[in-house]
Amino acid sequence: MQRRSTIPKRILWSLAALCLSIVAAAPAWGQAQSGNLLGVAKDNHGDALPGATVTVLGPSQHAQVTDEQGEFRFVGLSPGSYSLNAELDGFSTVRFPNVQISVGHNTSIEVTLTAAVEETITVTSESPLLDHRKITTGATVSALELEKIPTSRDPWAILQTVPGVRVDRINVGGNESGQQSQFTGPGATRFEAVWSVDGVVITDMGAIGASPTYYNFDAFQEMQASTGGSDATQATSGVTLNMVTKRGGNEWKGSGRLVRADDSWQSDLDFDANELGRVNSN
Repeated sequence: MQRRSTIPKRILWSLAALCLSIVAAAPAWGQAQSGNLLGVAKDNHGDALPGATVTVLGPSQHAQVTDEQGEFRFVGLSPGSYSLNAELDGFSTVRFPNVQISVGHNTSIEVTLTAAVEETITVTSESPLLDHRKITTGATVSALELEKIPTSRDPWAILQTVPGVRVDRINVGGNESGQQSQFTGPGATRFEAVWSVDGVVITDMGAIGASPTYYNFDAFQEMQASTGGSDATQATSGVTLNMVTKRGGNEWKGSGRLVRADDSWQSDLDFDANELGRVNSN
Protein backbone atom coordinates (compact mmCIF):
# COMPACT_ATOMS: atom_id res chain seq x y z
CA MET A 1 0.00 0.00 0.00
CA GLN A 2 1.48 3.39 -1.06
CA ARG A 3 1.19 6.57 0.98
CA ARG A 4 0.36 9.84 -0.67
CA SER A 5 2.55 12.85 -0.07
CA THR A 6 1.25 15.07 2.72
CA ILE A 7 3.09 18.16 1.38
CA PRO A 8 0.54 20.67 0.04
CA LYS A 9 0.77 21.37 -3.67
CA ARG A 10 1.23 25.09 -3.11
CA ILE A 11 4.45 24.42 -1.17
CA LEU A 12 5.72 22.13 -3.92
CA TRP A 13 5.01 24.82 -6.53
CA SER A 14 6.78 27.42 -4.38
CA LEU A 15 9.88 25.22 -4.06
CA ALA A 16 9.91 24.60 -7.81
CA ALA A 17 9.65 28.34 -8.51
CA LEU A 18 12.51 29.04 -6.08
CA CYS A 19 14.77 26.50 -7.81
CA LEU A 20 14.00 28.01 -11.21
CA SER A 21 14.78 31.52 -9.97
CA ILE A 22 18.14 30.37 -8.60
CA VAL A 23 19.03 28.68 -11.90
CA ALA A 24 17.94 31.74 -13.89
CA ALA A 25 19.97 34.07 -11.70
CA ALA A 26 23.15 32.00 -11.90
CA PRO A 27 24.41 33.57 -15.17
CA ALA A 28 24.21 37.02 -13.56
CA TRP A 29 26.40 35.93 -10.67
CA GLY A 30 28.89 34.35 -13.05
CA GLN A 31 29.59 37.43 -15.16
CA ALA A 32 33.30 38.24 -15.27
CA GLN A 33 34.31 41.25 -13.17
CA SER A 34 38.04 40.68 -12.88
CA GLY A 35 41.07 39.32 -14.72
CA ASN A 36 44.00 37.06 -13.89
CA LEU A 37 47.76 37.45 -14.11
CA LEU A 38 49.71 34.24 -14.71
CA GLY A 39 53.46 33.99 -15.07
CA VAL A 40 56.73 32.18 -14.53
CA ALA A 41 60.11 33.35 -13.26
CA LYS A 42 63.25 31.97 -14.93
CA ASP A 43 66.95 32.68 -15.01
CA ASN A 44 68.81 33.66 -18.18
CA HIS A 45 69.42 29.95 -18.92
CA GLY A 46 65.67 29.20 -18.94
CA ASP A 47 65.62 27.33 -15.62
CA ALA A 48 62.72 27.90 -13.22
CA LEU A 49 63.37 30.07 -10.17
CA PRO A 50 61.39 28.98 -7.09
CA GLY A 51 61.25 31.30 -4.08
CA ALA A 52 61.23 34.57 -6.02
CA THR A 53 59.02 37.30 -4.54
CA VAL A 54 56.60 38.76 -7.09
CA THR A 55 54.65 41.91 -6.21
CA VAL A 56 51.98 43.67 -8.25
CA LEU A 57 51.04 47.29 -7.55
CA GLY A 58 48.05 49.07 -9.02
CA PRO A 59 44.39 49.47 -8.04
CA SER A 60 45.28 46.86 -5.40
CA GLN A 61 48.52 45.40 -4.05
CA HIS A 62 49.39 41.70 -3.92
CA ALA A 63 52.52 39.62 -3.34
CA GLN A 64 53.40 35.98 -3.88
CA VAL A 65 56.41 33.65 -3.79
CA THR A 66 56.96 31.49 -6.89
CA ASP A 67 56.42 27.73 -6.46
CA GLU A 68 58.76 24.87 -7.34
CA GLN A 69 58.14 25.41 -11.06
CA GLY A 70 58.82 29.13 -10.73
CA GLU A 71 55.14 29.93 -11.41
CA PHE A 72 52.93 32.59 -9.84
CA ARG A 73 49.21 33.31 -10.17
CA PHE A 74 47.27 36.42 -9.23
CA VAL A 75 43.58 35.60 -9.58
CA GLY A 76 40.64 38.02 -9.42
CA LEU A 77 42.51 41.29 -10.04
CA SER A 78 40.49 44.41 -10.70
CA PRO A 79 40.95 45.70 -14.27
CA GLY A 80 43.54 48.38 -14.79
CA SER A 81 47.25 49.03 -15.13
CA TYR A 82 49.69 47.38 -12.72
CA SER A 83 53.44 47.37 -12.18
CA LEU A 84 55.13 44.05 -11.44
CA ASN A 85 58.34 43.60 -9.43
CA ALA A 86 60.26 40.31 -9.14
CA GLU A 87 63.04 39.87 -6.58
CA LEU A 88 65.38 37.05 -5.56
CA ASP A 89 68.62 37.10 -3.59
CA GLY A 90 71.61 37.06 -5.93
CA PHE A 91 69.60 38.39 -8.88
CA SER A 92 68.78 41.85 -10.14
CA THR A 93 65.26 43.05 -9.43
CA VAL A 94 63.10 43.06 -12.57
CA ARG A 95 60.30 45.58 -12.97
CA PHE A 96 57.47 45.66 -15.52
CA PRO A 97 55.91 49.15 -15.19
CA ASN A 98 52.83 48.61 -17.34
CA VAL A 99 50.95 45.32 -17.12
CA GLN A 100 47.35 45.64 -18.29
CA ILE A 101 44.65 43.48 -16.68
CA SER A 102 41.36 43.13 -18.57
CA VAL A 103 38.06 41.65 -17.46
CA GLY A 104 37.63 37.97 -18.27
CA HIS A 105 41.18 37.57 -19.61
CA ASN A 106 44.30 35.75 -18.47
CA THR A 107 47.36 37.95 -18.95
CA SER A 108 50.51 35.81 -19.22
CA ILE A 109 54.00 37.09 -18.56
CA GLU A 110 57.50 35.56 -18.38
CA VAL A 111 59.99 37.16 -15.98
CA THR A 112 63.71 36.60 -16.60
CA LEU A 113 66.04 37.37 -13.71
CA THR A 114 69.78 37.67 -14.30
CA ALA A 115 72.71 37.45 -11.90
CA ALA A 116 73.03 40.70 -9.99
CA VAL A 117 74.80 43.20 -12.23
CA GLU A 118 72.41 46.10 -11.71
CA GLU A 119 70.15 47.01 -8.82
CA THR A 120 66.97 47.10 -10.95
CA ILE A 121 66.19 46.12 -14.53
CA THR A 122 63.10 47.78 -16.04
CA VAL A 123 61.35 46.02 -18.90
CA THR A 124 59.48 48.58 -20.98
CA SER A 125 58.06 46.29 -23.67
CA GLU A 126 54.31 45.72 -23.59
CA SER A 127 53.03 42.62 -21.82
CA PRO A 128 50.75 40.31 -23.83
CA LEU A 129 47.07 41.17 -23.46
CA LEU A 130 45.41 38.27 -25.26
CA ASP A 131 44.44 34.98 -23.70
CA HIS A 132 44.87 32.51 -26.55
CA ARG A 133 42.84 29.90 -24.66
CA LYS A 134 39.78 32.15 -24.57
CA ILE A 135 37.45 31.07 -27.35
CA THR A 136 34.40 33.23 -26.71
CA THR A 137 33.73 35.85 -29.36
CA GLY A 138 33.33 39.56 -28.81
CA ALA A 139 35.64 42.34 -27.68
CA THR A 140 37.00 44.04 -24.56
CA VAL A 141 37.50 47.80 -24.77
CA SER A 142 40.03 49.12 -22.25
CA ALA A 143 40.04 52.47 -20.45
CA LEU A 144 42.75 53.74 -22.82
CA GLU A 145 40.62 52.91 -25.86
CA LEU A 146 37.54 54.46 -24.28
CA GLU A 147 39.47 57.67 -23.74
CA LYS A 148 41.58 57.92 -26.89
CA ILE A 149 39.33 56.62 -29.71
CA PRO A 150 37.14 59.50 -30.95
CA THR A 151 33.71 57.87 -30.72
CA SER A 152 30.47 59.25 -29.37
CA ARG A 153 30.36 59.04 -25.59
CA ASP A 154 27.93 56.18 -25.06
CA PRO A 155 27.95 52.33 -25.02
CA TRP A 156 26.05 52.05 -28.29
CA ALA A 157 28.94 53.72 -30.14
CA ILE A 158 31.25 51.10 -28.62
CA LEU A 159 28.95 48.28 -29.74
CA GLN A 160 29.24 49.30 -33.38
CA THR A 161 33.00 48.60 -33.15
CA VAL A 162 32.47 44.98 -32.00
CA PRO A 163 32.89 42.40 -34.81
CA GLY A 164 29.56 40.85 -35.78
CA VAL A 165 27.36 43.47 -34.11
CA ARG A 166 25.09 45.47 -36.41
CA VAL A 167 23.74 48.81 -35.16
CA ASP A 168 20.80 50.58 -36.82
CA ARG A 169 22.32 54.10 -36.83
CA ILE A 170 25.59 55.99 -36.91
CA ASN A 171 26.12 58.40 -34.03
CA VAL A 172 28.14 61.37 -35.30
CA GLY A 173 29.30 63.79 -32.63
CA GLY A 174 26.48 62.73 -30.31
CA ASN A 175 23.63 63.56 -32.71
CA GLU A 176 21.97 60.21 -31.86
CA SER A 177 22.84 60.09 -28.15
CA GLY A 178 19.34 61.10 -27.10
CA GLN A 179 17.92 57.70 -27.99
CA GLN A 180 19.03 54.10 -27.82
CA SER A 181 20.33 52.31 -30.88
CA GLN A 182 18.91 48.96 -31.85
CA PHE A 183 21.50 46.25 -32.47
CA THR A 184 21.79 42.55 -33.17
CA GLY A 185 24.50 39.93 -32.86
CA PRO A 186 25.28 36.82 -34.91
CA GLY A 187 22.29 34.46 -34.92
CA ALA A 188 20.28 36.47 -32.40
CA THR A 189 17.67 39.21 -32.25
CA ARG A 190 17.84 42.52 -30.40
CA PHE A 191 15.45 41.16 -27.76
CA GLU A 192 18.17 38.74 -26.58
CA ALA A 193 20.65 41.46 -25.62
CA VAL A 194 21.78 41.61 -21.98
CA TRP A 195 23.01 44.72 -20.17
CA SER A 196 25.08 44.41 -17.00
CA VAL A 197 27.19 46.62 -14.73
CA ASP A 198 29.99 44.90 -12.80
CA GLY A 199 28.39 41.55 -13.63
CA VAL A 200 24.92 42.47 -12.33
CA VAL A 201 22.24 42.20 -15.03
CA ILE A 202 20.24 45.43 -15.35
CA THR A 203 18.37 44.78 -18.62
CA ASP A 204 15.13 46.79 -18.81
CA MET A 205 12.26 44.54 -17.70
CA GLY A 206 9.76 46.69 -19.58
CA ALA A 207 11.67 46.66 -22.87
CA ILE A 208 13.52 43.36 -23.21
CA GLY A 209 16.98 43.79 -24.72
CA ALA A 210 17.14 47.51 -23.97
CA SER A 211 19.09 49.48 -21.40
CA PRO A 212 17.09 50.88 -18.45
CA THR A 213 19.13 54.09 -18.35
CA TYR A 214 21.87 56.21 -19.93
CA TYR A 215 25.41 56.40 -18.62
CA ASN A 216 28.29 58.65 -17.65
CA PHE A 217 30.90 57.38 -20.07
CA ASP A 218 33.82 58.32 -17.80
CA ALA A 219 32.55 56.09 -14.98
CA PHE A 220 33.80 52.93 -16.71
CA GLN A 221 37.18 51.23 -16.54
CA GLU A 222 36.38 49.04 -19.53
CA MET A 223 33.53 47.44 -21.45
CA GLN A 224 33.27 43.76 -22.33
CA ALA A 225 30.98 42.67 -25.17
CA SER A 226 30.30 38.96 -25.77
CA THR A 227 28.51 37.71 -28.87
CA GLY A 228 28.79 33.94 -28.44
CA GLY A 229 31.19 31.10 -27.81
CA SER A 230 31.53 28.71 -24.92
CA ASP A 231 30.93 31.13 -22.05
CA ALA A 232 28.46 29.25 -19.84
CA THR A 233 27.74 32.40 -17.83
CA GLN A 234 26.15 34.13 -20.82
CA ALA A 235 22.41 34.15 -20.20
CA THR A 236 21.26 34.37 -23.83
CA SER A 237 22.61 33.87 -27.33
CA GLY A 238 22.47 37.62 -27.92
CA VAL A 239 24.98 40.38 -27.27
CA THR A 240 26.00 40.72 -23.61
CA LEU A 241 27.53 44.07 -22.66
CA ASN A 242 29.25 44.14 -19.26
CA MET A 243 30.36 47.62 -18.16
CA VAL A 244 33.07 47.59 -15.49
CA THR A 245 33.18 50.66 -13.27
CA LYS A 246 36.41 52.30 -12.18
CA ARG A 247 38.02 50.95 -9.02
CA GLY A 248 39.30 52.97 -6.12
CA GLY A 249 42.86 52.82 -4.86
CA ASN A 250 45.07 54.03 -2.05
CA GLU A 251 45.89 57.36 -3.71
CA TRP A 252 43.71 60.44 -4.09
CA LYS A 253 42.92 61.04 -7.75
CA GLY A 254 40.63 63.29 -9.72
CA SER A 255 39.68 63.77 -13.34
CA GLY A 256 37.79 66.13 -15.57
CA ARG A 257 36.69 66.21 -19.18
CA LEU A 258 35.73 68.66 -21.87
CA VAL A 259 33.90 67.52 -24.98
CA ARG A 260 33.51 69.98 -27.85
CA ALA A 261 31.69 69.41 -31.13
CA ASP A 262 31.90 72.67 -33.05
CA ASP A 263 29.68 73.12 -36.11
CA SER A 264 32.67 74.57 -37.97
CA TRP A 265 34.18 71.08 -37.92
CA GLN A 266 31.26 69.64 -39.87
CA SER A 267 31.26 69.23 -43.64
CA ASP A 268 29.22 71.66 -45.76
CA LEU A 269 26.92 70.01 -48.28
CA ASP A 270 25.79 73.26 -49.94
CA PHE A 271 26.56 73.38 -53.66
CA ASP A 272 25.57 75.24 -56.80
CA ALA A 273 23.38 73.26 -59.18
CA ASN A 274 25.40 74.71 -62.05
CA GLU A 275 28.41 72.78 -60.76
CA LEU A 276 26.71 69.46 -61.52
CA GLY A 277 27.45 67.70 -64.76
CA ARG A 278 24.83 67.82 -67.47
CA VAL A 279 22.74 64.72 -68.09
CA ASN A 280 22.51 63.61 -71.72
CA SER A 281 18.86 62.75 -72.44
CA ASN A 282 19.69 60.84 -75.64
